[in-house]
Amino acid sequence: MFILVLVAIPVSGLLRIDVLQGAFVILDRQIWWSDFGVVFPLWGTIALGLMLLYSVLGMVFCGWACPQNTLSELVDKTITRWIGKRTRQGMEQVDPEQTLAQRKGLSGWWRWLPVLGLAALLGMFFALIPLLYFLPPQAVWAFVTFADNVDIPPYTGWLFSLFAFAFFVDFAMVRHFYCKYLCVYALWQHIFKTDHTVRISFDETRLSECPSCQACSSSCFLGIDPRDVATYTHCVNCGQCIEACAGYQGRQGRGSILSFAFGHEEEMGRPALRSRLQWLIPAFLGVASMLVYGLSQWESGHLAMAAAAKWKQPEHYVIDLSNKMLVPRPFSLAIKGLEPDQYRIGALPTKVPPGGRVVIDLWIAPETLPPGSHRLMAEARIGDDLYRDAAMYIRETP
Repeated sequence: MFILVLVAIPVSGLLRIDVLQGAFVILDRQIWWSDFGVVFPLWGTIALGLMLLYSVLGMVFCGWACPQNTLSELVDKTITRWIGKRTRQGMEQVDPEQTLAQRKGLSGWWRWLPVLGLAALLGMFFALIPLLYFLPPQAVWAFVTFADNVDIPPYTGWLFSLFAFAFFVDFAMVRHFYCKYLCVYALWQHIFKTDHTVRISFDETRLSECPSCQACSSSCFLGIDPRDVATYTHCVNCGQCIEACAGYQGRQGRGSILSFAFGHEEEMGRPALRSRLQWLIPAFLGVASMLVYGLSQWESGHLAMAAAAKWKQPEHYVIDLSNKMLVPRPFSLAIKGLEPDQYRIGALPTKVPPGGRVVIDLWIAPETLPPGSHRLMAEARIGDDLYRDAAMYIRETP
Protein backbone atom coordinates (compact mmCIF):
# COMPACT_ATOMS: atom_id res chain seq x y z
CA MET A 1 0.00 0.00 0.00
CA PHE A 2 2.79 2.43 0.87
CA ILE A 3 4.38 1.75 -2.51
CA LEU A 4 1.19 3.04 -4.15
CA VAL A 5 1.40 6.14 -1.95
CA LEU A 6 5.00 6.71 -3.06
CA VAL A 7 3.88 6.60 -6.69
CA ALA A 8 0.72 8.67 -6.14
CA ILE A 9 2.51 11.58 -4.44
CA PRO A 10 4.47 12.79 -7.51
CA VAL A 11 1.95 11.60 -10.12
CA SER A 12 -0.89 13.53 -8.47
CA GLY A 13 1.22 16.68 -8.27
CA LEU A 14 1.15 16.66 -4.47
CA LEU A 15 4.94 16.96 -4.15
CA ARG A 16 7.73 16.78 -6.71
CA ILE A 17 11.10 18.39 -7.38
CA ASP A 18 11.35 19.99 -10.81
CA VAL A 19 15.08 19.77 -11.59
CA LEU A 20 14.58 21.33 -15.02
CA GLN A 21 13.24 24.54 -13.47
CA GLY A 22 15.04 24.29 -10.11
CA ALA A 23 11.83 24.41 -8.10
CA PHE A 24 9.44 22.32 -6.02
CA VAL A 25 6.00 21.32 -7.25
CA ILE A 26 3.28 21.30 -4.57
CA LEU A 27 -0.36 20.70 -5.50
CA ASP A 28 0.54 21.31 -9.16
CA ARG A 29 2.03 24.67 -8.24
CA GLN A 30 5.65 25.56 -8.90
CA ILE A 31 7.30 26.71 -5.68
CA TRP A 32 10.55 28.63 -6.02
CA TRP A 33 13.22 28.87 -3.35
CA SER A 34 12.30 32.54 -3.10
CA ASP A 35 8.81 31.49 -1.93
CA PHE A 36 10.15 31.33 1.61
CA GLY A 37 6.67 31.47 3.12
CA VAL A 38 5.95 28.06 1.56
CA VAL A 39 9.33 26.29 1.46
CA PHE A 40 10.22 26.72 5.13
CA PRO A 41 6.77 25.76 6.54
CA LEU A 42 6.57 22.80 4.13
CA TRP A 43 9.70 21.08 5.41
CA GLY A 44 8.92 22.16 8.96
CA THR A 45 5.47 20.55 8.72
CA ILE A 46 6.91 17.32 7.32
CA ALA A 47 9.68 17.13 9.94
CA LEU A 48 7.44 17.95 12.92
CA GLY A 49 4.70 15.62 11.65
CA LEU A 50 7.15 12.72 11.48
CA MET A 51 8.58 13.60 14.90
CA LEU A 52 5.04 13.59 16.31
CA LEU A 53 4.27 10.24 14.69
CA TYR A 54 7.45 8.53 15.84
CA SER A 55 7.19 9.95 19.36
CA VAL A 56 3.91 8.05 19.74
CA LEU A 57 4.31 4.98 17.53
CA GLY A 58 8.08 4.52 17.55
CA MET A 59 9.68 2.93 14.48
CA VAL A 60 6.31 2.51 12.80
CA PHE A 61 7.60 3.21 9.30
CA CYS A 62 10.08 0.33 9.37
CA GLY A 63 7.56 -2.16 10.69
CA TRP A 64 4.40 -1.20 8.83
CA ALA A 65 5.27 0.81 5.71
CA CYS A 66 8.88 0.37 4.58
CA PRO A 67 9.07 -1.08 1.03
CA GLN A 68 12.57 -2.39 1.78
CA ASN A 69 11.20 -4.64 4.51
CA THR A 70 8.18 -5.77 2.47
CA LEU A 71 10.13 -6.63 -0.67
CA SER A 72 12.94 -8.27 1.28
CA GLU A 73 10.31 -10.61 2.72
CA LEU A 74 9.00 -11.29 -0.80
CA VAL A 75 12.46 -12.19 -2.13
CA ASP A 76 13.23 -14.29 0.96
CA LYS A 77 10.07 -16.33 0.48
CA THR A 78 10.82 -16.75 -3.22
CA ILE A 79 14.30 -18.07 -2.42
CA THR A 80 12.85 -20.49 0.11
CA ARG A 81 10.18 -21.80 -2.27
CA TRP A 82 12.49 -22.19 -5.25
CA ILE A 83 15.71 -23.33 -3.61
CA GLY A 84 14.70 -24.52 -0.16
CA LYS A 85 17.36 -22.36 1.41
CA ARG A 86 16.55 -20.76 4.74
CA THR A 87 17.44 -17.13 4.09
CA ARG A 88 17.03 -16.06 7.69
CA GLN A 89 16.25 -17.51 11.07
CA GLY A 90 12.63 -18.43 11.51
CA MET A 91 11.71 -18.95 7.88
CA GLU A 92 10.32 -22.40 7.33
CA GLN A 93 12.80 -24.50 5.40
CA VAL A 94 11.50 -26.40 2.39
CA ASP A 95 12.56 -29.95 1.65
CA PRO A 96 15.12 -29.70 -1.20
CA GLU A 97 13.23 -32.48 -2.98
CA GLN A 98 10.01 -30.43 -2.88
CA THR A 99 11.30 -27.07 -4.10
CA LEU A 100 9.97 -25.49 -7.27
CA ALA A 101 13.45 -25.61 -8.80
CA GLN A 102 13.59 -29.35 -8.26
CA ARG A 103 10.15 -29.80 -9.79
CA LYS A 104 11.16 -27.73 -12.83
CA GLY A 105 14.37 -29.70 -13.26
CA LEU A 106 16.67 -26.78 -12.42
CA SER A 107 19.94 -27.38 -10.60
CA GLY A 108 23.12 -25.53 -9.74
CA TRP A 109 23.17 -21.84 -10.55
CA TRP A 110 20.12 -22.25 -12.78
CA ARG A 111 18.03 -22.48 -9.62
CA TRP A 112 18.78 -18.82 -8.94
CA LEU A 113 17.43 -17.54 -12.26
CA PRO A 114 13.85 -16.92 -10.99
CA VAL A 115 15.20 -15.13 -7.92
CA LEU A 116 17.55 -12.94 -9.95
CA GLY A 117 14.76 -12.31 -12.45
CA LEU A 118 12.44 -11.16 -9.67
CA ALA A 119 15.18 -8.90 -8.25
CA ALA A 120 15.78 -7.42 -11.72
CA LEU A 121 12.07 -6.73 -12.29
CA LEU A 122 11.71 -5.14 -8.87
CA GLY A 123 14.85 -3.11 -9.48
CA MET A 124 13.59 -1.74 -12.80
CA PHE A 125 10.16 -0.94 -11.36
CA PHE A 126 11.51 0.85 -8.30
CA ALA A 127 14.04 2.74 -10.41
CA LEU A 128 11.08 4.58 -11.96
CA ILE A 129 9.86 5.91 -8.60
CA PRO A 130 12.83 8.29 -8.01
CA LEU A 131 12.44 9.52 -11.59
CA LEU A 132 8.81 10.45 -10.85
CA TYR A 133 10.03 12.77 -8.07
CA PHE A 134 12.42 14.64 -10.38
CA LEU A 135 10.71 14.56 -13.78
CA PRO A 136 7.15 15.27 -14.94
CA PRO A 137 5.00 12.11 -15.13
CA GLN A 138 4.55 12.54 -18.89
CA ALA A 139 8.34 12.56 -19.33
CA VAL A 140 8.71 9.33 -17.35
CA TRP A 141 5.90 7.72 -19.33
CA ALA A 142 7.54 8.80 -22.59
CA PHE A 143 10.80 7.25 -21.37
CA VAL A 144 9.08 3.95 -20.55
CA THR A 145 7.15 3.79 -23.83
CA PHE A 146 10.05 5.11 -25.97
CA ALA A 147 7.86 7.98 -27.18
CA ASP A 148 9.51 10.97 -28.83
CA ASN A 149 6.74 13.54 -28.43
CA VAL A 150 7.93 14.71 -24.99
CA ASP A 151 11.26 16.30 -24.17
CA ILE A 152 13.24 13.91 -21.97
CA PRO A 153 16.49 15.05 -20.30
CA PRO A 154 19.50 13.26 -21.83
CA TYR A 155 20.62 11.93 -18.46
CA THR A 156 17.35 10.06 -17.80
CA GLY A 157 18.67 6.74 -19.12
CA TRP A 158 21.80 6.95 -16.99
CA LEU A 159 19.79 7.76 -13.87
CA PHE A 160 17.40 4.88 -14.53
CA SER A 161 20.28 2.43 -15.07
CA LEU A 162 21.99 3.57 -11.88
CA PHE A 163 18.84 3.25 -9.77
CA ALA A 164 17.91 -0.09 -11.36
CA PHE A 165 21.35 -1.57 -10.66
CA ALA A 166 21.35 -0.31 -7.07
CA PHE A 167 17.90 -1.77 -6.38
CA PHE A 168 18.85 -5.06 -8.09
CA VAL A 169 21.89 -5.47 -5.82
CA ASP A 170 19.75 -4.53 -2.84
CA PHE A 171 16.99 -7.08 -3.51
CA ALA A 172 19.35 -9.81 -4.73
CA MET A 173 21.95 -9.68 -1.95
CA VAL A 174 21.47 -7.00 0.72
CA ARG A 175 17.80 -7.13 1.80
CA HIS A 176 17.43 -7.21 5.62
CA PHE A 177 21.15 -6.58 6.13
CA TYR A 178 20.41 -3.01 5.08
CA CYS A 179 17.59 -2.74 7.63
CA LYS A 180 19.76 -4.00 10.45
CA TYR A 181 23.05 -2.22 9.85
CA LEU A 182 22.85 0.47 7.15
CA CYS A 183 19.50 2.27 7.28
CA VAL A 184 20.00 5.88 8.38
CA TYR A 185 16.26 6.58 8.41
CA ALA A 186 15.75 3.81 10.96
CA LEU A 187 18.38 5.46 13.15
CA TRP A 188 16.50 8.76 12.91
CA GLN A 189 13.27 7.07 14.03
CA HIS A 190 15.20 5.36 16.82
CA ILE A 191 16.00 8.76 18.33
CA PHE A 192 12.33 9.27 19.26
CA LYS A 193 11.81 5.90 20.95
CA THR A 194 11.17 6.06 24.68
CA ASP A 195 9.63 3.86 27.35
CA HIS A 196 6.27 5.34 26.36
CA THR A 197 6.11 4.70 22.62
CA VAL A 198 4.40 1.64 21.16
CA ARG A 199 6.29 -1.54 22.00
CA ILE A 200 5.87 -5.31 22.14
CA SER A 201 4.46 -6.30 25.53
CA PHE A 202 4.94 -9.73 27.11
CA ASP A 203 2.24 -10.80 29.58
CA GLU A 204 4.38 -12.08 32.44
CA THR A 205 1.31 -13.36 34.30
CA ARG A 206 1.12 -16.10 31.65
CA LEU A 207 4.77 -17.04 31.86
CA SER A 208 3.86 -20.65 32.62
CA GLU A 209 2.03 -20.85 29.28
CA CYS A 210 5.15 -19.82 27.33
CA PRO A 211 6.97 -22.97 26.21
CA SER A 212 10.43 -23.18 24.72
CA CYS A 213 9.08 -23.25 21.14
CA GLN A 214 10.98 -20.06 20.20
CA ALA A 215 8.25 -19.28 17.67
CA CYS A 216 8.31 -15.58 18.51
CA SER A 217 12.08 -15.06 18.48
CA SER A 218 12.63 -17.20 15.39
CA SER A 219 10.02 -15.19 13.46
CA CYS A 220 11.92 -11.92 14.03
CA PHE A 221 14.08 -11.00 11.04
CA LEU A 222 16.23 -8.87 13.36
CA GLY A 223 16.93 -11.76 15.73
CA ILE A 224 15.31 -10.14 18.79
CA ASP A 225 13.67 -12.09 21.60
CA PRO A 226 10.39 -10.15 22.06
CA ARG A 227 9.82 -11.61 25.51
CA ASP A 228 12.50 -9.30 26.85
CA VAL A 229 12.46 -6.22 24.63
CA ALA A 230 14.40 -3.29 26.02
CA THR A 231 13.47 0.20 24.93
CA TYR A 232 16.47 0.90 22.74
CA THR A 233 16.69 -2.12 20.46
CA HIS A 234 16.28 -2.60 16.73
CA CYS A 235 12.66 -3.72 17.20
CA VAL A 236 10.46 -2.14 14.52
CA ASN A 237 7.09 -3.30 15.92
CA CYS A 238 6.26 -5.24 12.76
CA GLY A 239 4.11 -7.66 14.80
CA GLN A 240 5.40 -10.90 13.26
CA CYS A 241 6.26 -12.24 16.69
CA ILE A 242 2.69 -11.54 17.85
CA GLU A 243 1.32 -13.48 14.88
CA ALA A 244 3.72 -16.38 15.53
CA CYS A 245 2.71 -16.52 19.19
CA ALA A 246 -0.98 -16.26 18.33
CA GLY A 247 -0.59 -19.15 15.91
CA TYR A 248 0.94 -21.43 18.54
CA GLN A 249 -1.33 -20.36 21.39
CA GLY A 250 -4.38 -20.57 19.11
CA ARG A 251 -3.77 -24.28 18.65
CA GLN A 252 -3.98 -24.54 22.43
CA GLY A 253 -7.21 -22.56 22.56
CA ARG A 254 -5.53 -19.48 24.05
CA GLY A 255 -4.76 -15.96 22.90
CA SER A 256 -1.32 -14.55 22.19
CA ILE A 257 0.94 -13.77 25.13
CA LEU A 258 2.52 -10.95 23.13
CA SER A 259 0.69 -7.75 22.18
CA PHE A 260 1.22 -4.10 21.32
CA ALA A 261 1.22 -1.68 24.24
CA PHE A 262 1.99 1.94 25.04
CA GLY A 263 4.77 2.08 27.58
CA HIS A 264 4.46 0.07 30.76
CA GLU A 265 1.24 -0.52 32.63
CA GLU A 266 2.74 0.69 35.90
CA GLU A 267 3.43 4.08 34.29
CA MET A 268 -0.15 5.13 33.63
CA GLY A 269 0.61 8.87 33.65
CA ARG A 270 3.37 8.77 31.03
CA PRO A 271 4.62 12.28 31.91
CA ALA A 272 7.58 12.05 29.51
CA LEU A 273 5.31 11.43 26.54
CA ARG A 274 2.95 14.23 27.61
CA SER A 275 5.81 16.69 27.99
CA ARG A 276 7.07 15.91 24.49
CA LEU A 277 3.63 16.19 22.91
CA GLN A 278 2.97 19.46 24.75
CA TRP A 279 5.47 21.24 22.51
CA LEU A 280 5.32 19.01 19.43
CA ILE A 281 1.59 19.39 18.79
CA PRO A 282 1.48 23.22 19.06
CA ALA A 283 4.67 23.50 16.98
CA PHE A 284 3.23 21.23 14.29
CA LEU A 285 -0.08 23.11 14.17
CA GLY A 286 1.72 26.45 14.08
CA VAL A 287 4.02 25.51 11.20
CA ALA A 288 1.15 23.82 9.32
CA SER A 289 -0.86 27.05 9.67
CA MET A 290 2.09 28.97 8.25
CA LEU A 291 2.11 26.57 5.28
CA VAL A 292 -1.60 27.12 4.62
CA TYR A 293 -1.12 30.89 4.84
CA GLY A 294 1.94 30.74 2.59
CA LEU A 295 0.03 28.80 -0.06
CA SER A 296 -2.83 31.30 0.13
CA GLN A 297 -0.38 34.18 -0.51
CA TRP A 298 1.57 32.36 -3.19
CA GLU A 299 1.80 34.11 -6.56
CA SER A 300 1.18 32.05 -9.67
CA GLY A 301 3.52 34.10 -11.84
CA HIS A 302 6.47 36.44 -11.79
CA LEU A 303 7.67 39.35 -13.90
CA ALA A 304 11.12 40.94 -14.00
CA MET A 305 12.49 43.66 -16.27
CA ALA A 306 16.12 44.73 -16.55
CA ALA A 307 18.55 46.26 -19.01
CA ALA A 308 19.96 43.59 -21.31
CA ALA A 309 23.52 44.95 -21.64
CA LYS A 310 24.06 48.60 -20.83
CA TRP A 311 27.60 48.66 -22.21
CA LYS A 312 26.39 47.42 -25.63
CA GLN A 313 22.85 48.64 -26.19
CA PRO A 314 21.62 50.80 -23.31
CA GLU A 315 18.21 51.08 -24.98
CA HIS A 316 17.70 47.28 -24.96
CA TYR A 317 15.67 45.80 -22.07
CA VAL A 318 14.56 42.24 -21.35
CA ILE A 319 11.21 41.29 -19.80
CA ASP A 320 11.16 37.86 -18.15
CA LEU A 321 7.65 36.51 -17.55
CA SER A 322 7.26 33.22 -15.63
CA ASN A 323 4.26 30.92 -15.23
CA LYS A 324 4.32 28.94 -11.97
CA MET A 325 1.25 26.89 -12.83
CA LEU A 326 1.59 23.58 -14.68
CA VAL A 327 -0.85 24.58 -17.42
CA PRO A 328 -0.25 27.01 -20.33
CA ARG A 329 -1.72 30.44 -19.62
CA PRO A 330 -2.49 33.33 -21.97
CA PHE A 331 -1.13 36.74 -21.05
CA SER A 332 -1.16 40.36 -22.11
CA LEU A 333 1.67 42.88 -21.83
CA ALA A 334 1.63 46.67 -21.60
CA ILE A 335 4.41 49.23 -21.19
CA LYS A 336 3.57 52.22 -19.00
CA GLY A 337 5.51 55.48 -18.81
CA LEU A 338 6.29 55.63 -22.53
CA GLU A 339 4.25 56.47 -25.58
CA PRO A 340 3.68 53.70 -28.16
CA ASP A 341 6.08 55.37 -30.63
CA GLN A 342 8.86 55.53 -28.02
CA TYR A 343 9.48 51.78 -27.76
CA ARG A 344 9.32 48.57 -29.74
CA ILE A 345 8.50 45.07 -28.46
CA GLY A 346 10.01 41.93 -29.97
CA ALA A 347 8.21 38.70 -30.85
CA LEU A 348 5.32 38.23 -28.45
CA PRO A 349 3.95 34.68 -27.90
CA THR A 350 0.31 34.17 -26.99
CA LYS A 351 0.83 31.91 -23.97
CA VAL A 352 3.35 31.19 -21.24
CA PRO A 353 4.23 27.46 -21.22
CA PRO A 354 3.37 25.35 -18.15
CA GLY A 355 5.95 25.85 -15.43
CA GLY A 356 8.06 27.83 -17.89
CA ARG A 357 8.75 31.37 -18.96
CA VAL A 358 8.94 33.69 -21.95
CA VAL A 359 11.64 36.29 -22.53
CA ILE A 360 10.50 39.40 -24.39
CA ASP A 361 12.81 42.03 -25.87
CA LEU A 362 12.04 45.72 -25.46
CA TRP A 363 13.85 48.42 -27.41
CA ILE A 364 13.53 52.08 -26.53
CA ALA A 365 13.75 54.68 -29.28
CA PRO A 366 16.14 57.21 -27.69
CA GLU A 367 15.65 59.78 -30.44
CA THR A 368 12.02 60.18 -29.34
CA LEU A 369 12.90 61.00 -25.72
CA PRO A 370 14.29 64.19 -24.21
CA PRO A 371 17.53 64.00 -22.19
CA GLY A 372 17.14 62.88 -18.59
CA SER A 373 15.72 59.98 -16.58
CA HIS A 374 12.67 58.10 -17.78
CA ARG A 375 10.82 55.57 -15.63
CA LEU A 376 9.11 52.76 -17.51
CA MET A 377 6.98 49.96 -16.16
CA ALA A 378 6.13 46.55 -17.63
CA GLU A 379 2.66 45.37 -16.71
CA ALA A 380 1.63 41.78 -17.49
CA ARG A 381 -1.67 40.11 -16.83
CA ILE A 382 -1.66 36.30 -16.64
CA GLY A 383 -5.21 35.09 -16.23
CA ASP A 384 -6.67 37.17 -13.41
CA ASP A 385 -3.29 38.06 -11.88
CA LEU A 386 -1.46 41.31 -12.55
CA TYR A 387 2.33 41.67 -12.25
CA ARG A 388 4.48 44.79 -12.54
CA ASP A 389 8.14 45.69 -12.58
CA ALA A 390 9.83 49.00 -13.24
CA ALA A 391 13.16 50.11 -14.66
CA MET A 392 14.92 53.38 -15.33
CA TYR A 393 16.25 54.58 -18.68
CA ILE A 394 18.64 57.53 -18.81
CA ARG A 395 18.89 59.50 -22.03
CA GLU A 396 22.19 61.28 -22.03
CA THR A 397 22.57 64.76 -23.44
CA PRO A 398 23.86 64.56 -27.02
